[in-house]
Amino acid sequence: MEFQGQEQVDAPRQQVWDFISDPRRYAACTEGAMKNIQIVDDRHFTFEIQVPGQRIKCQGEWQQREEPSMARMSIKGSAGFFGKATMTNTVDLTELGPNDTQVNWHTNVELSGVLSALAGSHVGPAIESMNQDVINCIREQIKAS
Repeated sequence: MEFQGQEQVDAPRQQVWDFISDPRRYAACTEGAMKNIQIVDDRHFTFEIQVPGQRIKCQGEWQQREEPSMARMSIKGSAGFFGKATMTNTVDLTELGPNDTQVNWHTNVELSGVLSALAGSHVGPAIESMNQDVINCIREQIKAS
């Protein structure tokens, strides 16, 4: 399943980059969907997400980071017997002006096992909602600073 979107943020590209490249700040904007964030090292982090009836333990890895314009991460999660989830998320930041950044995001999700049947139809709306929540949160936090 593939999802993508585009948003404009009234902030310098570096400020938006600093936000999206920090899993703790990003997770704080996901309405509690991402919990127990742990930074393992410069490229790896772990967290948990809750889907209907199941908590999934996830490992994240930065595959590519080109500050301040592009980041790609992969996330792998396991719900034990219920199946596995793999997600690749790419964010491209384009400077439209000194205080104006375009955020283009692309997400690819693969689900297997029972998890696919339980959560499959909810993935698209959840991903779009989470990305919108993060963009709105970035806007609010940058405005407040």
